Amino acid sequence: MNNSEIQGNSSVNTNSGSPARKLRILHVTARYYPLMGGIETHVYEVARRMARMGHEVTVMTTDPGGKWAAQEMIDGVNVRRARAYPEKKDYYFAPDIYRWISRNEGNWDVMHVQGYHTLVPPLAITAARKAGIPFTLTFHSGGNSSALRNAIRHTQWQMLRPFLSKANLLDLKLVEPLDPAGLAQLLQRRVAVYDKDREG
Repeated sequence: MNNSEIQGNSSVNTNSGSPARKLRILHVTARYYPLMGGIETHVYEVARRMARMGHEVTVMTTDPGGKWAAQEMIDGVNVRRARAYPEKKDYYFAPDIYRWISRNEGNWDVMHVQGYHTLVPPLAITAARKAGIPFTLTFHSGGNSSALRNAIRHTQWQMLRPFLSKANLLDLKLVEPLDPAGLAQLLQRRVAVYDKDREG
């Protein structure tokens, strides 16, 4: 399935407000509601609105401490949580995410990976490629309080290049000073740029 096919399948009937074709959509994010944060809120709002439009929406996320339900419905969205390791760090190594996606347990039409700062995106992308699921990734690149992490950002992109180069679409949200042209050249991919300062 290519980009045009994905966009065509998710077209909305403007007369009824319902999708012309119901999609099975998978969002993958390291953290999700009821945890709070920028990405958490973004995915929560997008996922529940997609569900209201009639799509079948799943959010796959992690639970390092095992404190939340492994599976539950929140605002019409099926939320699945995988244990992540180590519990006290923000690496979010969650092997079950790879297992669930590689088996395409939800028979998903498309996967949207949210963020790239943890080990969740490589796991999800590798699994999606194995299962043949088209996917897109939104960077949500808002910087980090750690000077070391900011310093190695370019190296991180280099390491992720084999994964990101297979994406159907890359979405870069400009919430920090970045060079989208340089990133596109690095990844040898077209990058869709969202600039919050130019939002109409």
